[in-house]
Amino acid sequence: PIYLFSRTSQMAYINGVLRGGFVLAKGNVYVKEAGSLLGVTTRITVPENRKISIARAHADVVVQVGPRSYRLPQPMRLFKARLLQDGKLDLNGLSWDGESH
Repeated sequence: PIYLFSRTSQMAYINGVLRGGFVLAKGNVYVKEAGSLLGVTTRITVPENRKISIARAHADVVVQVGPRSYRLPQPMRLFKARLLQDGKLDLNGLSWDGESH
């Protein structure tokens, strides 16, 4: 697997596929496609005042915003994660079969 480690205060924009590995960014993160059908561990972490956006996320992708993390139980598209002021994760997305684009 390819491991990506990014420390940037700007937006980390991955206009491709992130299969496995770990992204640590100081800014917002956008990924076109994260994870794989085989459930390869892929983790994306941002500070509590930033957001994660994934156009297509496979099951078992882990997103972490500040201290809170979440493992996707199923494939999602147009997925977004951010931390609310009360410390809860705000997660939004649409179901996706994990195969068709």
